[in-house]
Amino acid sequence: MGLPVAVILYHRRLDVWTPGAHTGTFRGNQAAFAAGAETVRIMRRDNVLANVRRRGEQLARLLEVLRDRPWVREVRGIGLMWGIELSSPHDGRPAGGYARAVRAHALRNGLILELGGRDDAVVRLLPPLNVTADVVETASRILVEAFDHCAPE
Repeated sequence: MGLPVAVILYHRRLDVWTPGAHTGTFRGNQAAFAAGAETVRIMRRDNVLANVRRRGEQLARLLEVLRDRPWVREVRGIGLMWGIELSSPHDGRPAGGYARAVRAHALRNGLILELGGRDDAVVRLLPPLNVTADVVETASRILVEAFDHCAPE
C-alpha cells in the first residue's frame, strides 16, 4: 500500500507565498505526510544513503566485466540506478531482442530486470535502497551469466 505525497523544494528567497496560497494535487493528506516524515527519519537512522553509495560502487566493479562485450554499447549508472545499453556491433542498431533474452534468462534464475530506452535495448537495474552486498553479488552473477548465455553470434 502506498500513500500519495508530493514535496516541493526551493530556495528560501523564493518563498513569497502566504500560508495556504500554494496548492497541489496531494496537499493535505496528513497520513501521507506522517508516513513521509517517518520515512525520512528511518532513512537517516539507518544511514540508507551510505548503503546506496557502497552498493553503487560494488555494482560499478561487478558490472565492469560487461564493458568488453561486443554487444554492450554502454554500462552506466549512479548509486543504485544502472543501465546496460545493447546495440549490434555490426550496424549500431539497438539490440532489443538481446535485451529481452537477457531479461527472460535472468528472471528464470530469480532476478527481475526492467528494459527501457530505444527498442527496449537498455537492461535496467533498480534494486531497493536497502539492498545488501550479498544480494548485489548474487544479482550481478545472474546478470553476467544471462549476458553470456544469451549472447548473439
